[in-house]
Amino acid sequence: MPLKEGDAVVVVEHDEATKTPLAGGRRHPGRVVKTEGIYIQVGYEDRSLNGGRTDVFYRDSLWRAWDGAMRWRLTVEEDSHVRT
Repeated sequence: MPLKEGDAVVVVEHDEATKTPLAGGRRHPGRVVKTEGIYIQVGYEDRSLNGGRTDVFYRDSLWRAWDGAMRWRLTVEEDSHVRT
């Protein structure tokens, strides 16, 4: 099931080398605020994250867009495993 506006998500910190969630890594809850083209925009519950702006993730892979790293990935709130 694809993510849609209003869906609860958690952005989970990953190990860039193994692309697996970091044990004890940071987790930031949020909501999908917009889906457009290849992107999903997420608004964080903690408005201090990302300068208070929405954050952008790739729709297909769920990895954070634009930063060139594979450190942050979307998951659904009810499931701690990454959706593929």
